[in-house]
Amino acid sequence: MLDQTTAENASRFHWHEGMKFAHEGIKSLMLLNGASTVSVLTFVGNTNEGDDRLVYAMACFALGALCGPVSFLFAYLTQLQYGNDNFGAAWKHHWATYLFIFSGICLFLCGVALAGLSFLQLEQA
Repeated sequence: MLDQTTAENASRFHWHEGMKFAHEGIKSLMLLNGASTVSVLTFVGNTNEGDDRLVYAMACFALGALCGPVSFLFAYLTQLQYGNDNFGAAWKHHWATYLFIFSGICLFLCGVALAGLSFLQLEQA
């Protein structure tokens, strides 16, 4: 009996630690996109020459930052459904969480590409 209790405690510990890493990862996604939005907005406000790509980059960063709270929502719903032994709904929320995390990463990369192209064009002008 002691071995089973120890194994259950170890499993709970690793599950809890894994959730901490996921939580910090989603917060980092929000921080990266949010800080990028502010930095592009600052650059747009300080230059007379504008490029639509900077506005699109800022929109990508803002949408990427929005993916963070939505990811938290679906992660919460996933845990709620797992706790209620509703595994079908839990899997749907689980994959929706992954979808929004992946979308946030893709939007960040698109924003970086658009901002980089815009900055390169400003240097050439």
